[in-house]
Amino acid sequence: KLDLGELVNISTRATVTPGADPVVGGFVVTELHRRVLVRGIGPGLARHGVAPPRPDPHLTLYRHGSNEGIAANDDWSQRPDAEEIAQVSTAIGAFSLSPGSKDAAYLIELSPGTYTVHLTTHGDTGGTALLEIYVIP
Repeated sequence: KLDLGELVNISTRATVTPGADPVVGGFVVTELHRRVLVRGIGPGLARHGVAPPRPDPHLTLYRHGSNEGIAANDDWSQRPDAEEIAQVSTAIGAFSLSPGSKDAAYLIELSPGTYTVHLTTHGDTGGTALLEIYVIP
């Protein structure tokens, strides 16, 4: 029997332009509950040689069938759980985000269902951003 394993991360890199449609990533939770880390990286890409990085990405999470966001973030290190986000990122092998950066991230526990994450931009400057979704073991 072939065991393909379990998907633990999905990411996409795209150009995010002010006023344009968001970059959208979708995923499905099939377990009773699943904890995920969602990250929208812009400034953090610069140290990895990606240019031009998006200076201020914004994330919003939606449950399928709803136009109301259930989670959002603009500046990850301003969150009350920023230290936990940093610890979880390290534990799952994600590269670290600089404290005080304009990168976006949040941890959330989700019930079964279909979800989409929208990555948008604040301000008038576009650039490259990375949308990441990690399953937390």
